[in-house]
Amino acid sequence: MTTTARPRAAQGSVVLFRPKGTQRWYLRYSHGGKQHVEPTKTHDRKGAERLRKTREAELQLGIAAPDATRTTFDELAQMVMDDFIANKKPSAGRTEDCLNHLRSHFAGWKASAITSDAITKYQRMRQAEGAANSTINRECGVLKRALRLGLRADKVRAVPYIARLHDAPPRAGFFERDELDALVRHLPEYLRPVAECFYLTGWRKREVLDLTWSRVDLRDETIRLDPGTTKNHEGRVFPFDSLPPLGDLLRAQHARMREIAQRTGAIVPLVFPNPRGKRIGAFRKSWATACRKAGLASKLVHDFRRTSARNMERAGVPRSVAMKLIGHKTEAIYRRYTIVNDRDLSEGVAKLATLHLADTAGERVVVPFAAVSKS
Repeated sequence: MTTTARPRAAQGSVVLFRPKGTQRWYLRYSHGGKQHVEPTKTHDRKGAERLRKTREAELQLGIAAPDATRTTFDELAQMVMDDFIANKKPSAGRTEDCLNHLRSHFAGWKASAITSDAITKYQRMRQAEGAANSTINRECGVLKRALRLGLRADKVRAVPYIARLHDAPPRAGFFERDELDALVRHLPEYLRPVAECFYLTGWRKREVLDLTWSRVDLRDETIRLDPGTTKNHEGRVFPFDSLPPLGDLLRAQHARMREIAQRTGAIVPLVFPNPRGKRIGAFRKSWATACRKAGLASKLVHDFRRTSARNMERAGVPRSVAMKLIGHKTEAIYRRYTIVNDRDLSEGVAKLATLHLADTAGERVVVPFAAVSKS
């Protein structure tokens, strides 16, 4: 139907019309009890008719989004942050970093203009800036989340295909005990017990820095993280009655907490506070300086998680137990953290050699792996 008037559209139907004084075609349809007018942005009757049929099919399927043509990237970005804050997701800070990079390119864009081709160009631009593929994938994941939230809210018509770039191999860094000792000597005093706790538990940075005394029972010698306070939202229990170094560390921190409380007159709920009794913030500069002085320039805080997983494997801790202690939800992720180094390989070959020697002598001897490692 073509007319110069503006007829009202019946529910489920889409009317194509061209107002007086313009050569462009418009669509009028009813959605959500309201009449909507949408410009087709074309003078071509055939092209406008194709769009009319598309909208009519969407209405019949209940997926039409009349506001989609006006939705901007900035609105979608705000929806993502609101979603993260409302659901108290611990990665909101990292998400904000991703959105800042996305804003530098897509700010002011209409959501309908964010196509697969536009996203590929963004990926190439970020690569030219020196960003790693894993970083770009994380940013595109946030963009995909934004578009999906928009689709759910009828503000986006469709989520475009987003190609995932090839990630670099997982990082393989870990700490040996002597490396930890060298690092601790160069860290500020209040960060030394933090590094020790990272090494002993393998917990995430925020899980250690946000730990409060209400979750530590020095008498029963357990630490309990409530459900919802961890990255995977599952609770966790870490008994330390059989791990004296961790028990000694926590008792020393308790004494330090009492000293800070007496000096400042304030209650100190945190297990690892800064010298003023407050929460420890970013310590990138102190960490980088200590690593450089200790000759460990490439080490990351996250390497302690790999270290703990590797130590538990070498100690023979059952994998299901190790996953619960460290906080890995899936075995696939846990396996990425169980790093094998040259010394582990040498110990394995030494055990194999012992077996071959026993076969040659006409007797078979089973040598425990731990026994070989001590030799």
